[in-house]
Amino acid sequence: MLHFWRDPEFEFCYICGEDNHEEFFCPFNYLYGTHELRICKARCPPGEHLVVSSRHREFLRCFVRVSNLPPNFRQWHLGRLCRAFGPMRMWHVPMLNDEVCRGFGFAIFKTREHAEAAIEGLNGECFGGCDVRLDWAYPCI
Repeated sequence: MLHFWRDPEFEFCYICGEDNHEEFFCPFNYLYGTHELRICKARCPPGEHLVVSSRHREFLRCFVRVSNLPPNFRQWHLGRLCRAFGPMRMWHVPMLNDEVCRGFGFAIFKTREHAEAAIEGLNGECFGGCDVRLDWAYPCI
């Protein structure tokens, strides 16, 4: 599973944002979890499946994609850059051979308002010689 850097103050499932279970047991973990469609059909009334729940939608509306990052950008840079706009749940910067940034990253804020503030405040700012771009990320579920 992809490992996101987490704020040490938050201990929760990084798939759905809840704090009452670990990622392996998350009902949204379709790759490694215990979810099975036949069981779900019997258990979930129409329109009330966890994936369409308002709690899950709220969590997914806090994802921000950060693009046009310089090659020397590191995980801690993203945390420091975005934390000024509000508490973050987690962040990730994909690296090539653990040395070179692939040019993008993801930040997940505690609330959508904090994510909106980061997009407004950081979009177009120069960092390491690159004008970073922030926009909404749409996770695939």
